[in-house]
Formats: sequence, C-alpha cells, structure tokens
Amino acid sequence: MKRILAVLLACLMLFGCLACKAKPTTEPNNSEGTQPQQSEGADVDVPDEPADAVTPQKGGKLSIAYLGDAVTFVPYLIRNPADGVFMQGCYETLLQFSANGEVEPYLAKSYTADVENLKYTFVLNEGVKFHDGSELTAEVAKYCLDNYKEKGIQSAAFFAFIDRIEVVDEYTFDIYMTEWDSTLPHALARGCGYIYSMEAFEAVGEEGFNEKPIGSGPFMVESREFDVKLTLVRFDDYWQGTPYLDAVEYVVYGNEVVAQAALENDEVQVMFPSTPDTADYLAAQGFNLAVSAIPYAMYCINFNCTNENDPFYDIRVRQAFCYAMDAETIRQALVGDHGVVTNQLEVPGGLCYNEDIKGYPHDIEKAKALLKEAGYEDGFKTKILVYNAQVYLDLMTAVKDQVAAVGIEVELEPIDIATLLTSIDGWSEGILFHTVIMSNGTPSQLNSNFRQNLVAGLGRTSFLHPDDVNEAIVNGCRTSGEESLAYFKEAMRLIYDEYCILNTFITTKSDTITSPRLHDAAMGEINSSSAKLWLAWLEPAA
Repeated sequence: MKRILAVLLACLMLFGCLACKAKPTTEPNNSEGTQPQQSEGADVDVPDEPADAVTPQKGGKLSIAYLGDAVTFVPYLIRNPADGVFMQGCYETLLQFSANGEVEPYLAKSYTADVENLKYTFVLNEGVKFHDGSELTAEVAKYCLDNYKEKGIQSAAFFAFIDRIEVVDEYTFDIYMTEWDSTLPHALARGCGYIYSMEAFEAVGEEGFNEKPIGSGPFMVESREFDVKLTLVRFDDYWQGTPYLDAVEYVVYGNEVVAQAALENDEVQVMFPSTPDTADYLAAQGFNLAVSAIPYAMYCINFNCTNENDPFYDIRVRQAFCYAMDAETIRQALVGDHGVVTNQLEVPGGLCYNEDIKGYPHDIEKAKALLKEAGYEDGFKTKILVYNAQVYLDLMTAVKDQVAAVGIEVELEPIDIATLLTSIDGWSEGILFHTVIMSNGTPSQLNSNFRQNLVAGLGRTSFLHPDDVNEAIVNGCRTSGEESLAYFKEAMRLIYDEYCILNTFITTKSDTITSPRLHDAAMGEINSSSAKLWLAWLEPAA
C-alpha cells in the first residue's frame, strides 16, 4: 500500500530531491542570540566501491516502471508526486532532505537564516550548467523563485511571507520576508525549489517547456510519449560528474502485475510496489528492497465539515466515526510491519509528535453514544470517495465494515485520478480518503493545508479553518526551534482533538524494488522520489 499513492496525490507536497551529502552547521546570528540555520560544505559523492568489487560499468539504459504518467513538467505547476518522480533526473532543487528529515544544501552550497532582519541568504554552487549550456546564477535562481511566487500552484501556502528576492552577486541572493517563516527551507527542498534554465523558458514559454524541460540534473529529456514512456539521456556536463548510464527511461504501466512481470524479465530494473506483500515477495526472489528513511504517506479519513445538510457537520458524528474505526486491526491485516498506527500528521517519536493528543482509540460504545446524542441513534448513510485502485478499495472496505457496527452505512465511490485531483480541494458531502505525502515534513503540511485563505490545499472548501488553528500555524512559521515546534504541535491538537477535522490513522514508508544489476542509485532510500542517478550503473545482463 505504498508508492502507487504517488500517482494520485496532489497535496503534497513532496518531491524530486536528489540526494547529496552535506554537513549542516548552526552559528549565532546577532546580539539576541538567535541561531540561524546555516548549512555549508556540500560534498560531492563519489561512487562507493561495490561489495563484490565489480568495477562500475559505463553505458546502458536504466528502465523504471511507474503506475500512471506525470501530469505536467512545468516547474511551478508540479503538484502531483508522480511529476516529481519523472523529473528526478532532470530538475534539481536549491535544498534537499537528509535521511533524518532535516534540510540540507544542494544547488545552494549554503544558506543562512537571519531571523532579526527577516532574511535568508543563499550561496549557490559555482559551475552548475543547465542542459542548454546556460549557467546557474543568482539571477536565474531569483527568476525561478519569482515565477513560483507569482504563478506557483502552492505559492499561497509556501511563499506567502516572501516580500522580495534580491541578487547580491553572481552566486548569492537574499530572500526578504514580510514575516518570519521557518518552513521556507522545507519548501525549497521540494517542488517549490526547482531551478531551471531561465534562457530556455524565456525562449519557448510554458507550453514549450512542458514538452522539453531544461534543468540541471544528470539526465536531459530526449522524448516523451504520453502514457507510454519518457526517455532521458546522459548530460555530459553535469556539475557532479558525468553519469555512468547512457539513458534513463520511465515506462508507464496501468497494471502492477504487468509491471512486476517486466521487472522479473529484466525489461525494467526499478518498480514501486503498491502493497507490502508484493515488496516482500520480490525481496524474497532476490531483488533489492529499499525502505525510505523518511515516512512517506499518512492515511487520512477527511470529513466534509462545512455542509450543514451532511451528518458530518456535527463534530459528534465525526468523532463517532473515528471511535468506530480500529486502526491496529487494519494495520495488521493490510499493512503489517510496513505501517505504524498514529493519530496525527507525525510518526510517534517524530519532531512534531504531540503526546498530548488523545485521538480516538477504538471504542464502539462511545461511538454509539455520540451518534445517539447527535440524533443518529439508528445510524445514517454516507459515502467515501476513494481512488479506484484495489489497494485503496480494500482499505476502505475494511473501514466500511468496521463503522457498520455502529449503524453507519458506507457506500464506496471509486474515482479516477482526474476526479481525485479536483476533489482534493473540496468535496460536497461525506468523506474523501486521501494520503498525505510526508517527505517534506509536518510543519510544511500543516502550513499548506490547514491555514486560512489558501487557494489550494486538502479540504480547502470542506475543512474547518478555525482562527486558533490558523494562529498556531502562523506562529509556528514565525518562530524557530522548540518554540516553533510547540506551536505546530498545538495546531495538531486543535485539528484532531478539538475539531476532529480528519482522522489520520496509519503512516507508511515507501518501498522501492530494484534489480540486483543496479548499483549506487540510492533510489527511494531517503524519500519517495530521491535518487543519485548520476552515480547509478548497471552490471551487464547475464
């Protein structure tokens, strides 16, 4: 029940960060003793010596199976995680996430947070070229970020507090804030931070760039046949060294069984299994299984809280539905050790995990009492919108069976990807089952989905957006360190315990299966779309 999620998700916020080791440091900033988050000294990775001492091979084509195609390659319109996966060889971000979820430099070799002066300063790596031969400069970075601020699909969530961007010198620029936003680095480690050729974009425009994107990654787009295949070829002038592979192709499959057969026949060397059973089976057959270091997806029951004619308008009904669910039973039956039960948008032990959140442990009698109190002693009928994939239908069937015990009769309404993407912002009645991608961190997700006055985001027209939740999130953005975390924890307590806007019940990590012939790609090791494709190489086929 894993990476197929990426085909559908629009929210999240999550993507395409190519991994590169860096050593973050923190230094005092000013007389008030604030501590800017300064990271510097990004090291360039070199291929590790294989355990079997086989010499890395040059040449060859890596084929990657994916369930469903990308929606867009226009950097500021990318919202679907599938888009980020397809672009992981082409685009790169200013910053990236480490294995513990912290933000590190990438195209930017350092960044400094100056809280007192409401300013972030970024220093770029020198010598970074785009696929058209133009160079990454501070002017180009400013152009890309200005574009996102003006037209980005999640600009209102992630760039709301950016006042202006100023070029300092050829490789240095400042981002000035109207109010302090501690989540900005998280945004720049995802799609908001994609940097691309200003020269190429100016020449061909949005439509042309969607057909032939020009980034700084180790591979450049050669051709695309929608719903069939995307082919990228080696970029010899890549700033971290010439890649070993000649090409990388993303092959679109509509059926996981067919994709699995292609893997087993060596037609593809990478796939993203949708169920733990598939991942475990392939690992037992000798394929390599990578489990992401960062939690991937949160499974969420999202209520329509704003329709006065819907039973879920009453918080007691929402709470009753939650109490009727048994997350541990669902985990054991459908996810197993690949998932963990949670009651918030954080994993137990995570930086933002709030132990004070009571949540809704399985309690049938309490659920019945709440329904009776709300006037639904005999139950009611409702529906759950769910993406039309068997793994999700199985999951929601389990939920349907559980809540039937308190008289709630659920109709599952399978929807296609297009309907899902339009439904995420709001649905007219009942429930939307949705998975929130967590690779960009809890604060970023809270900021992009639960603040007031968003133009896009999960439940934008269906969720409640109370003043106290908004205030806690805004204060979390305005502050840093433990103070910031405390505000975000409080926002989650309000969302779950006080308002029961949604029920988050299981979190999973992403699984990536690779051929034993593939070495040093690091695919999926950090998050759902991370890779080191410039280091990847293939042993010759037997």
